[in-house]
Amino acid sequence: MSVLHIREIWQDGRRTSYSYYWLKPDGDLVEGWDNAPHHPEIETFPDHAHTKGGVKPLHRPDLKLFLDKIRKALLCL
Repeated sequence: MSVLHIREIWQDGRRTSYSYYWLKPDGDLVEGWDNAPHHPEIETFPDHAHTKGGVKPLHRPDLKLFLDKIRKALLCL
């Protein structure tokens, strides 16, 4: 079982803010993508991924890609 938190804010046909988080049922992070401006050191700022290995650059922040990544991971279980 997994928990997904998906949030997008759109203004004038443009996505201005997003966060996609995949969590284990106990709340532990599997992976999360967002554009909160709190990691200016990341080359793709403000887009970044939260992973078990730390904060990483996120070159293609897209909900479909995020969901595809989850689907592929679940198929490998």
